[in-house]
Amino acid sequence: MNEMIAAIERHIERIPEAGCWIWRGALNRTGYGQFSFLGKHMTAHRASFLAHGGELANGEWVLHRCDVRCCVNPAHLYAGTAVDNRRDTLQRSDWRHPFGLRTRCSAGHEYSVVGFRIAADGSRVCRECMKLHMRRHRLQNKAQL
Repeated sequence: MNEMIAAIERHIERIPEAGCWIWRGALNRTGYGQFSFLGKHMTAHRASFLAHGGELANGEWVLHRCDVRCCVNPAHLYAGTAVDNRRDTLQRSDWRHPFGLRTRCSAGHEYSVVGFRIAADGSRVCRECMKLHMRRHRLQNKAQL
């Protein structure tokens, strides 16, 4: 891992004010650093997290505490799921994704009235739509008996 850390160190610039280690190597189109080591390609923040002793369970992602996509400081990184990532994103006041600004589901139900839950993939699921879906599913199963 020392070789991997040394390879990462060659591509960073430390920003003392924020504590971020900014990746100065290649970036992908969404602003995340790209890193290759011994033929293995991954995002730079994931490589830094793993090289500095972080562990990931199956299906976990490496998330940023600092919201700087090109930061690779292991102190700013933590393991989490897609749902954790979406929850963090929705809780931030500066998030501006168009779907995040919607107040209704595609069927027109007001989220503030019927509520929603976060699905396993991190998307929002309208509680009223889910209730109607389950009702139709139960009636269909009952009709087949």
